[in-house]
This record gives sequence, structure tokens and C-alpha cells, in this order.
Amino acid sequence: MSASEPSAPDLAGRLSGEDVGGHVVRGGAIRIGSMAVTNILVAIGAIVLLRYLGVSEFGRYGTVMAIVAIVQGVTDAGLGITGMREMSLVHGEERRHMLAHILGLRIVLTALGVLGAVAFTAIAGYDTELIEGTALAGVAVFLVSVQGAMLLPLSVELRNGTIALNEVLRQVLLVGGWVILVVAGAGLLGFFAVQIVGAAILIAITPLLLGRHHLVRPRWQSEQLRALTVVGLPVALAGFIAVIYYRVLTVMASLLTDDYQTGLFVTASRVFEMAYAVPILLVTVVLPVMTV
Repeated sequence: MSASEPSAPDLAGRLSGEDVGGHVVRGGAIRIGSMAVTNILVAIGAIVLLRYLGVSEFGRYGTVMAIVAIVQGVTDAGLGITGMREMSLVHGEERRHMLAHILGLRIVLTALGVLGAVAFTAIAGYDTELIEGTALAGVAVFLVSVQGAMLLPLSVELRNGTIALNEVLRQVLLVGGWVILVVAGAGLLGFFAVQIVGAAILIAITPLLLGRHHLVRPRWQSEQLRALTVVGLPVALAGFIAVIYYRVLTVMASLLTDDYQTGLFVTASRVFEMAYAVPILLVTVVLPVMTV
């Protein structure tokens, strides 16, 4: 057991002890603080992209990101919340076993979702640049989603400081990559490709954030996967409705209006995303405690 990993009694006490309220409040404050930092970085990045690409190209960028965000949001909403809830009730090897199957299911679902997103852009008649951009952004979403599954033990153990560090680092890598591409005079595809670089770096440092004890290989035993699917399906459906609403509107705008109008819509939706994330974040902080 790594030094950073609580034992089963310690974890049970943390999730149900007298100081659990303090853990939740401090964790919530840390996560909201990190979200404020990431939102500032997102705003800076959006301004940089908007000024460099122009409204029309920014709209094309936002269209691709809306499509792949649907994939990421739907798989995260079901497996992330279900995984935190189920893993809060088990310990030791049983938790590792469950984590391995959550990781395996995330890999399969996200890979299928990315392939579906690329197929959709081709069938819908998007141009080659946007189809290729969807493929590149999809690879990045796949890596980020896999890392998200790997980091689930941090949420269960209320290690919100480490989660916050990962979230801020993700945005630093993304915005830093954008700035480099702007200075280099890169084209639109570069802004999708740089996301793969950032996601790969996050995957590489995950063992440092997580601790070796929580590193597992993905598994696909049918009985365990079936149980996770049955438990997580209602959550996934609710998350599907919540996540895709305004992103579907972005896709519709790209199909029914010109690039300039889509760019205006994408810019406005970025503001909404910042406010929308607050209640979801707080739910993830308190969920392990409420489960126990």
C-alpha cells in the first residue's frame, strides 16, 4: 500500500467520521477554487483563439469540440458517478477489481463514441478539415476519459487537492499549447492535435498523482461489466440529457447557419459552460460521503 493511500478503516472514518463535513467543505472549496482558475485559463484561451482564428474559424473549432464533448460527457456522466458510488462501498482488492472493469468499460465506450463522432461528421457532410479535426480531438478525449477513470480513487478518498491540481494542469497545458501554436502561425488542425500532446502528458504523470496501488489493468469480465451497466444506465441517461442539450444546439447551428453565426453561438455557450459546471462539481465532491 502506498503512503498516500488510506487503509480501509481510515477511509471509512474519513467518509463517515465526525470530521467528514470539514473534509467535504474543504474539498468543495478547493475544487471551486481550481475551477475558478481553470475558467480564467479557458477564458484566456478562448480570447486567444477567437482573435487568432476569427469568428468563423472559431465556430468551426467549437463545432468539432461540441461533437466530441457529447462523447466525453455521456460516458463520463454514467461511469464517473456510478464508479464513485460503487467504489465508496468496497475496499482493497475488491475496489481494484471494480476499478479495472470501470476502466475497461470506459475504454470500450469512449472508443466507440469517438468512432461514431467521426462517422457522424462524414455522413453529415462536414469538410475534410473538420472530419480530421474530429478524429484528432477524439483521440485527445479518449486519453482524457481514460485518465478520468484511472483517477476515480482520488474522488472516493476525498483527495480533492490532487484532483484540483490535475484539472489546473490540464488547462495550463492546453492554453500553453494554443499560445505556442498562435506564435507559430498554425492552422486549425494544429489546435486539435495539441490536445493529444496535453492528454498524453497527463496520462504519463497519472502514476505520480494516483499512487502505484491504484494502478490497474483494464478488465472486461462480462458479469462485472453487466452489473456496472445495469447500475449506471439510469445515471447515464440523465447525464445524456444534461450534457448534450446545448452542444447539440451548437451542432445544429453549424448545419443550419453559416460559420460566423456558429462562432457567435459557440462564444456565448462558453460562458454558460462555466456556470453549469458548479453544481456538477459539488455533487462529485459530496457523493462518496452520501453513498456511505
